[in-house]
Amino acid sequence: MRPGSTSGVRASAETARFLKISELYATLQGEGIHAGLPCFFIRLAVCDIRCAWCDTPDSWTGGQWRTRQELLSSVPHHISLVQITGGEPMLQIRRLRTLFEDLHSAGKKILLETGGHRSLEKVPPYVHIVMDIKLPSSGEQSHPFENNFGYLKASDEIKFVVASEEDFLRARRWIQEHDLATRFQILISPAYGMDLKKLAQWVLDSKLTVRMQLQLHKYIWGPDATMV
Repeated sequence: MRPGSTSGVRASAETARFLKISELYATLQGEGIHAGLPCFFIRLAVCDIRCAWCDTPDSWTGGQWRTRQELLSSVPHHISLVQITGGEPMLQIRRLRTLFEDLHSAGKKILLETGGHRSLEKVPPYVHIVMDIKLPSSGEQSHPFENNFGYLKASDEIKFVVASEEDFLRARRWIQEHDLATRFQILISPAYGMDLKKLAQWVLDSKLTVRMQLQLHKYIWGPDATMV
């Protein structure tokens, strides 16, 4: 390589380890206000919490390193919605911010799904955030989720996964004490197998302006299907 040439630098950047990935796949978005739309999922590997009802435990560890170019070239041109999920994406936020910039420049709508227990301060404002608040059945309810409310936009979503009446009562307390229903988009999501009629009645009786949602993909492909 000639002195001063940058081609070697570019080549090494294109082949360098960039993000640790569990899965890459295209499907229909199954949850939230974008449910039903074609969506490309980038599931990052590694998570630092252990929710009891987690439906993607394979993403807690393992994964494969992918280059920046591999990730960008994997996103279909015809799909405008890209979801970054995990695992816990915020564990890789330093490099993830570069991917956000790349996807945004390509005209993609970016969704970030996070457990809510790590700071969202470094997430750009053009990223649509879907943040969990963990409830007692998860075993991870003690994290200070309220620390992230200041980083959310009115269009962002807060999701509560409900597996019991105790969970719902805790979710209701969060919503009422922090006035969440007037500040953000609120999702009440039943853990798979939850009595849907019972949960629907709790939502109605609460008189809260929240959205009860079902995981669309589990009703189309079944609860045990992967990469859907």
